[in-house]
Amino acid sequence: MHTIAILATRRYRNGEQRFFLEFPVDAKVLAVLKAIPGREWCEQARCWHVPALEAVLTLLTRKFPCLLIDRPFGASKASWRLWGCSEPKIFIARGGERDLLAYVSRESYSWIETIKEIPGRTWLREEVCWRLPFTQKTVDLLERQLGPHLLWNIDLSEHAWLLETAVSDEPPVGRVAGKRESRQEHAAVRALRERLTLERLSYYTIKSYCHHFRHFLEAHPGRPPEEISKEEVTQYMYRLIERKKIAEATQNQVINSIKAYYEKVLGEEKSRYEIVRPKKPRLLPTVLSKKEVVGLLQVVGNLKHRCILALLYSSGLRLGEVVKLQVHDLQYDRKRLFIRSGKGKKDRYTVLAESVIPLLRAYQAQYRPVHWLFPGQHGGPYGKRSVQNIFARARDQAGVNPSATVHTLRHSFATHALEAGHNLRQIQEALGHHSIKTTERYLHVSSESLDRLKSPLDNLE
Repeated sequence: MHTIAILATRRYRNGEQRFFLEFPVDAKVLAVLKAIPGREWCEQARCWHVPALEAVLTLLTRKFPCLLIDRPFGASKASWRLWGCSEPKIFIARGGERDLLAYVSRESYSWIETIKEIPGRTWLREEVCWRLPFTQKTVDLLERQLGPHLLWNIDLSEHAWLLETAVSDEPPVGRVAGKRESRQEHAAVRALRERLTLERLSYYTIKSYCHHFRHFLEAHPGRPPEEISKEEVTQYMYRLIERKKIAEATQNQVINSIKAYYEKVLGEEKSRYEIVRPKKPRLLPTVLSKKEVVGLLQVVGNLKHRCILALLYSSGLRLGEVVKLQVHDLQYDRKRLFIRSGKGKKDRYTVLAESVIPLLRAYQAQYRPVHWLFPGQHGGPYGKRSVQNIFARARDQAGVNPSATVHTLRHSFATHALEAGHNLRQIQEALGHHSIKTTERYLHVSSESLDRLKSPLDNLE
């Protein structure tokens, strides 16, 4: 029986500090929460939150035996504190759909060595914790070597389906592959990678295709790809949808990777492996209001971090574009920003906001970047994951839409520019869209037309 613990993250919501509480469904915990004045349910975050007051914290620590506070009172930077435990513990929480977060005291060296044995683990410096793959192998290793010291913030029985279908770094059960079969499968993946490299596709496209194609081969152990029929491919896609609940975008990626091998490497006709694709959903992008953008930028104290977020919004940049910016891409006199080899390997210019220029000049005077505008720890470009972490912290502290991502700033730029009266063609060029149809979706997000629309109910006597 796992010891269930509660994770409390201090965030801003509508200008007020709140504790967002994450825990498995438990009647006793809910009874305590419902007795706290000012408690609210957040539908977007799917959790309860309470006022971040000392009195509330005292109540929580008294009622619950194990409580981890992320960003406790008085913390000048990212940190955490575990309450209610007389001895050191390892706190395990969810870190996304297929990840776990392990909060381990830095003094517990032997435990950290065990964590380092887990394939795919990553140290998150900003969050001061470890990210682990949420697989049965990870859970088994933790329970076997660190069982008495674990505090689980999740009920593993509720995630049995995920553990059963999680991607493993070991061959599927029942596969008896000899060295020759293994070489054949690896040769197929290698052939696909070589072909895509010759076509000069991006690193991430090649990585995604090879990843999906490798798992496709592992689902057909001992079978050369040439012998796998179209019907078997269709059944494989059906299993992914039914068991792993993959999204439409992932379904298309898997189909593209399989077709790439058969059509580009083997030279098969397109009609032979014509696989049913999902209907493309017409989803509207998440957009922040102008007030939310201001609040987001105001909570960022670090000058470098504020410049990154300000450029993402004010110039409508993609995540991969802002980290690749070089110092000489800034053209202050023309108020232009040069984007080198953006999506589709296309160069373009976009706007450089006047209000951002003083911020960038102050940043350059303080940090003195030489080549990369935002250099990373080891001299290369700044890491994408680091930018995502910066945004996530600012989003939580500002209390804006919890589902917002870094790319939401780009959507917000386009929507706000449209509402300011700029035409679609200008916005298309600034964003680097190949087709005007991509830009037209912001017409559906803009509130300008809705603001002019009056409900017929208001005209009734």
